[in-house]
Amino acid sequence: MSLSAATSCRAAVDVPIGLSAVAHARATGARLVYVAVHHPPALRDCAYVDAHEQVAAAMHDVDGAVVRATGFFSAFAALLPVARRGWLVDVGDGRARTNPICEHDLAEIVVDVALGGDGPRDVAAGGPDVMSRREIFELVAAAANRRVRIVRAPVWLAAMGGAALSLVHSRIGQFARFAAGLARHDVIAPALGTTRLADYLQNVPPIPKPIAV
Repeated sequence: MSLSAATSCRAAVDVPIGLSAVAHARATGARLVYVAVHHPPALRDCAYVDAHEQVAAAMHDVDGAVVRATGFFSAFAALLPVARRGWLVDVGDGRARTNPICEHDLAEIVVDVALGGDGPRDVAAGGPDVMSRREIFELVAAAANRRVRIVRAPVWLAAMGGAALSLVHSRIGQFARFAAGLARHDVIAPALGTTRLADYLQNVPPIPKPIAV
């Protein structure tokens, strides 16, 4: 699948939904807060970011604001089941930095922006701790409470994997390609969240084992 075709697949789903929300806000006078992606300029043209930016651009004439969030804590918590098996796969050399945000903090920020009247129309939001990917994966490993081997995958291999995934599931493949891009760039936003990733991970309950019948 070509990049243009992959972009069209995402645009066929995400963009119409977002634009419908914008049109409804315009017609009713409702205040719209749209959660987009905080990203470096180098990733502006990837399909995952572009879909969000098309919606954000359409909001120029409605009462609303765009909240651009860094990565969510839940995305890293999703790695815990794998880490509890003793291994993790990270992309790149682990040096790219970011400050992910707790989704609960983000929800409070969205409410504050929604109630903020004439506040800023574009808000970048990150968590309190700026960390390298290596440090984040070490936190996940520590929360797994066992010895974890962290395997480094080259960015080019992850990008190829994302392209292959796009042939099977375009949305997942596009996000995988976006994730490969994040491994090469810092993504740091103002620290509006207060919850620390280490504390969040320590409170993620293990997935219960199925009961044999």
